[in-house]
Amino acid sequence: MFKLIKFLVVMAILAAVALFAFLVPLGEMTLWEHLVGISETDEARDLGSELENKAIGIKDEVSKRIPDVSLPEKKKDLEPAKPPSDLTDKDREELIKLLQKKNH
Repeated sequence: MFKLIKFLVVMAILAAVALFAFLVPLGEMTLWEHLVGISETDEARDLGSELENKAIGIKDEVSKRIPDVSLPEKKKDLEPAKPPSDLTDKDREELIKLLQKKNH
């Protein structure tokens, strides 16, 4: 019940913020129109291109440090080695019998 009330309160707050941003004028324009106007300036475009270049640089750096594991030939190298088994055939048979006995 508490989760439902919390969800409804959050949705009401989001709806109020959206209504404010799109419908309430702040001077001659709404908040949304101000933000769109700011995003169309040369400075904002420069910031966007700088952020894009930085993100590409970070992606390249991460790609160098972390090997690509999606290639099939590399997946073979990454499979865990099977530990040597100390069980004898007799131990395995007894274990199977115990498991069958437990399941019936």
